[in-house]
Amino acid sequence: MALAKIDPKEPGIERAKVTLIGFDSEDVRYEAVKKIAELLDISFDEATELAESAPVDLLPSAPVEAAELLAEKLANAGCIAEALPLGQVYRYCETHPHRRARARCKTCEINICELCLRNSKGRFYCPEHYEIFKQKRTLRMVGVALAGVAALFVAAFFSAPLIRMWKFYISSFDTHVAVIYVSQKPNEAQSTFFTKNMARSLEEPGYHPGDAHTIADLADWFNHEYQRVTTDSDSPFELTSYGFYTIKIGPPPAAPAGDKSYKGLEMKAAYWGYFKDLIEQNHLTDRVDADVVLLVELVDDTGRDRDFIEDLGSAQFGYAYIQIPVANMKWSNDYYVAAAGHYIARALGASLKLSDKGFPKNPEGLASPQQQPPFPQPQAEIAAGYRAVEEFTIERPSTLDDYVVGPLTGYEFGWISANLVQGIYPNATFQ
Repeated sequence: MALAKIDPKEPGIERAKVTLIGFDSEDVRYEAVKKIAELLDISFDEATELAESAPVDLLPSAPVEAAELLAEKLANAGCIAEALPLGQVYRYCETHPHRRARARCKTCEINICELCLRNSKGRFYCPEHYEIFKQKRTLRMVGVALAGVAALFVAAFFSAPLIRMWKFYISSFDTHVAVIYVSQKPNEAQSTFFTKNMARSLEEPGYHPGDAHTIADLADWFNHEYQRVTTDSDSPFELTSYGFYTIKIGPPPAAPAGDKSYKGLEMKAAYWGYFKDLIEQNHLTDRVDADVVLLVELVDDTGRDRDFIEDLGSAQFGYAYIQIPVANMKWSNDYYVAAAGHYIARALGASLKLSDKGFPKNPEGLASPQQQPPFPQPQAEIAAGYRAVEEFTIERPSTLDDYVVGPLTGYEFGWISANLVQGIYPNATFQ
């Protein structure tokens, strides 16, 4: 509810101004800015500009009761706001006694005015303690940088087998997937697709074969496959959707699989950096806490003649991207839902199980590698993407029901041990 417009010169009423000093924490900043926009009847962008200018006067003059009501509502939303009677000052700056205090230093708690105030992500400091804070932050950044170099080295050479081993020997682990929908040119058809696919197809819990599936159903599908492969009753997967956001450009190319060169590390850093920047720019830093982030870019048309799964996106450990055509789908909706599942699997550490010619590898790309004769395969392996009718003949399944997690992919996820799959893939090397 917006506050009524008030004539600042109206006589006979004690008046006050409402000043925004900051926010209780960065965790509440996004929702607090939305509340400012609502209460002041302004756009979110205008409210954001005001928030970035804090301390700032939100309401220059209003009856005291109206100002106090606005300050109270802002405080309930996570803002640090004051209703200050005009002509009266309750606190003065320790350094500039003639200036009204805007905040207290987080370290020494002295009163500071806007000339002294130093702001670091909602934390206010006097000049002296801000310099100390910056020095500590620099030391932390150096430590983080060194740790990051070490982490990149470990990620490039050792992460997959170590994480696989850790997941297998931990009796229960959760996998949280965050799906972020974006578009470079949003339109009504894309918004409709987003609304449909961010919700499960049915309200009943569990995976339901035979239904027309949505991307939100992928959590239930992974849980179904986990239970089938491991014979465990746990449901470790959950999926949360975010969006619909506008972007200017898609992510840079992912590094080629197995590339451990300096150039490959640079490409990985650029790829991960794109996702981290996207999350930060859309105020999702404190909301997205996920093992896998899947970016779903909705387009009218991919510009490709055949929309092969392996050409629709990219993935590097923990991050994945897929482009889905909304206005010109060449295949069933379930095919593109399965393609999203394919890139989630790749981001979880599954290898691409297609040959250079685009056929499922034999036997690691087959859903049933022990089947004799091996062809035709009854289903498609999710990391291969296609059902093998013959060794060099493939089909696109029209439903998510026809995809499974094969034994090797299950091992790569950390679901099962190497001992269980050694006999199935005698020529494979296990790490």
